[in-house]
Amino acid sequence: MKKVVLALLLVPLFGVSMAQKKTELLRIGEEKVGVEEFKHLFKKNNSEVLADSLRLSVEEYMDLFVAFKLKVMEAKSLGYDTIAAFKNEIQGYRKEMAQPYLTDVSYNDKLVEELYRRVRNEVKARHILLRVKPKASPADTLKVYNRIIEIRNELLKGASFSEVAKKNSEDPSAKMNGGNLGYFKAFMMVTPFEDAAYSLQKDEISMPVRTRFGYHLIQLQDMRPALGDVKVAHVMKLVPRGANDSVRNAKRNEMEDIMVRIKNGEPFSKLAAKYSDDKRSVVNGGELPWFNRGRMVPAFADAAYALKENDAISPIITTPYGFHIIKRLGYRSPKSIQEMKPELISKIKRDPMRSKHSKKQFVQKLKSKYNFHENVEVLKSVTATEKDTAIASKELLSYADNHLSVGEFARYIKKKYQRIIDASEVEELYEEFVQKQLIDYEDSQLENLYPDFRLLMKEYHDGILLFNISQDKIWSKASSDSVLLKAFYTEYKPKVKWKEHFKGVIIECKNKEVAKSYRERLKEESAKKDFLTNLPSKSEDLLKVEPIIIERGYNDWVDYYIWKVNPLKDIEIERYVVVGDVLPSAVKTLDEARGTYILKLQEDLEQKWISKLKKKYKVSIRKKALRQLQKQLDK
Repeated sequence: MKKVVLALLLVPLFGVSMAQKKTELLRIGEEKVGVEEFKHLFKKNNSEVLADSLRLSVEEYMDLFVAFKLKVMEAKSLGYDTIAAFKNEIQGYRKEMAQPYLTDVSYNDKLVEELYRRVRNEVKARHILLRVKPKASPADTLKVYNRIIEIRNELLKGASFSEVAKKNSEDPSAKMNGGNLGYFKAFMMVTPFEDAAYSLQKDEISMPVRTRFGYHLIQLQDMRPALGDVKVAHVMKLVPRGANDSVRNAKRNEMEDIMVRIKNGEPFSKLAAKYSDDKRSVVNGGELPWFNRGRMVPAFADAAYALKENDAISPIITTPYGFHIIKRLGYRSPKSIQEMKPELISKIKRDPMRSKHSKKQFVQKLKSKYNFHENVEVLKSVTATEKDTAIASKELLSYADNHLSVGEFARYIKKKYQRIIDASEVEELYEEFVQKQLIDYEDSQLENLYPDFRLLMKEYHDGILLFNISQDKIWSKASSDSVLLKAFYTEYKPKVKWKEHFKGVIIECKNKEVAKSYRERLKEESAKKDFLTNLPSKSEDLLKVEPIIIERGYNDWVDYYIWKVNPLKDIEIERYVVVGDVLPSAVKTLDEARGTYILKLQEDLEQKWISKLKKKYKVSIRKKALRQLQKQLDK
């Protein structure tokens, strides 16, 4: 999460309180920023720019730094960090990220070796799920178990797995995919499911496998060596489920305008930061974490792995989420077991189900760490009755700077169980109470104890905060306010122009014969004109009827059929018909260049917004410190 050319990309590390020298470099409002923070970020981000021409000077970088600080300050001023949805999102991330720091997991070399085998080999499987609640009664559990055994017997007799899954599985996706899960490898499924899948022979159907979701029947379909990991950045335009053709076409047009800008040399990270709809990656210039083939939906993964060189750009691709343009940033071959061992151990620690997990052992470490002390004599006198108030104020235990009374223990029991507790249960509940107190306290200290955790949480916090305010102030405003957009289009100079371009329709036919008949028919000018005026709907013969207006070099079909360039290979070109006209250079209408004008309006709104923020919050830069920093960096 790093790339930078634009202010938005600086989010992951800006504002982080580091153990740094306090030499002041600038002030923004009441906030002081030290030289070392700026220096660290400048060197880190500039080092990742491949082209010398795109590297920024200290002064250029300072402009981006200040813009970022202004936006975050404004977001806090407007209370964006107090909104419940924002807090819940951050807390969700924190809970997930904190888990490895709040557990002890034992492991051995045999477990590491087995997980390495699973990482190096991915399996393709399908399943049938019958749901069972984790705490279902024995009677309810047995009922579901007997039912899934009946389904298994049906499959063993030769019934179609896909059809049986569609009919019986309680996995919602089974209605569409027949239970097919595609390829996956270690750490991508819950542990019991993964264990069962890797233990099967090809086409074998498992006995019922119990997970927190219920009972599964799993059939192994294939196993293959896993490819290495790939790192990409992407620009995404989100298309909501059920969106009509008008919405899809508008999103597609925006992507085509972005593609033009990429091909014209604008930095990919800059365009992703400003215009991508992927909230998590937008703060990093569209950069995604390293992933393997099974981690992404097939259309995205296939496109990413098809890019054979770093910096290669994909065409616009379609996934269930919308449209994407992908840039390859790196590829790494599968690691050896020694190279992967630390990573595997780390992942094991995040998943206590994989081995013996001792909460008691972890709590024992915390007791020692925080000088835990309990009042044994008071503890012996504790009973479970609510009427026993004589010792409620007496201290029961202490740790760090915390002192807890018997009454606080009693309130914990009452709040959680909301019933009278039997005296025989007190000892177990006391142990539970101690565990919760110590683990909750350790959780509250994570930012102070672990710099990497603090950095990670700051990254999420500022990234989402900045995304939300930018969404409101710039991106949504530019795309949803049609009156504002039309006024901007009218005033904007110079207008965006078409070069020589094609306007017409691409038709995908059922077969070559249908396509041939359309070509013959549309040779007549009157027939062509009538066809373009009254486009037919999709049908059994016409699989796709797509209106298009485009310049040379942006669509393989049009390039091949109209300009006679870029021969298409390995595809049934005879099934396609391209009909329309080549038009000379002309000014693009607002509808034809809506995506481009939305981008330009967003840039205009951002510039005006930053100007207002500079008036609202005083910015003071220590020139001497800046010059000294430049000298250091020039050495």
